[in-house]
Amino acid sequence: MKKVIIAPGGCGKVLTSYDVASLIEISIRKVYPEVFIKKFMMADGGPGTIEAIVKAKGGKIFYEQVTGPLGEPVKGKFAILNDKEVGVVEVTKVSSLPQVQANKSPMYTTSYGTGELILTAIQQGCKTIYVGIGGAAINDGGTGMLQALGVRLLNANNEQIPLGAIGLKQLKTIDVSNVATNVKNTKFICLTDVNDVANEIVENQLGNAIKKDLNIGASGIAAGLMRVFNMQFVPGAQVIIDF
Repeated sequence: MKKVIIAPGGCGKVLTSYDVASLIEISIRKVYPEVFIKKFMMADGGPGTIEAIVKAKGGKIFYEQVTGPLGEPVKGKFAILNDKEVGVVEVTKVSSLPQVQANKSPMYTTSYGTGELILTAIQQGCKTIYVGIGGAAINDGGTGMLQALGVRLLNANNEQIPLGAIGLKQLKTIDVSNVATNVKNTKFICLTDVNDVANEIVENQLGNAIKKDLNIGASGIAAGLMRVFNMQFVPGAQVIIDF
């Protein structure tokens, strides 16, 4: 018997990877009706990551109103897997390129909403969080995400810097003293789609520089989290294949 594995990516907002796989299956069966077909959802840390992991491991998707890339309220979503201790958050669910098409302001987009989703998952008992950081429409180096998790990012006057990349040039101090213990103890696994580097004030404030060979993603959203929290960076596609 012929055997076929179908594992495509999605098509933006039009079709999920499973939809694409189903269409491919229909076409194959027209020629080989008796073929054995196994379908898998694929993603690389960008769009479709939550659905792919939930499909592979089992879990439940939750919806939460959070802060959008330009400060507006948006409906975000995250997942908690069946063991109740692992959460999945995807940056594109709250900070994607289509959400800023009408107002492309790279200096003002924020990752704060992603941090809100992460915090909600932690508050629901998750001890490990997979964070898909591909396809982000933000350039704040993850500072908004840090602020949502309780990190104080201060300027020379000891005041919180504004949200967005616009605040980075004011950043002088990173204060983690008020971060909740359950947040500090969470293990973060960042699922990245490309290789890049962003080495910030984190080096001076918290220790080691970010290694240049790490896959931290094009937007640098997780660079700030690297030395602040317990964080691991891995290629997103490989993780989902392993699931």
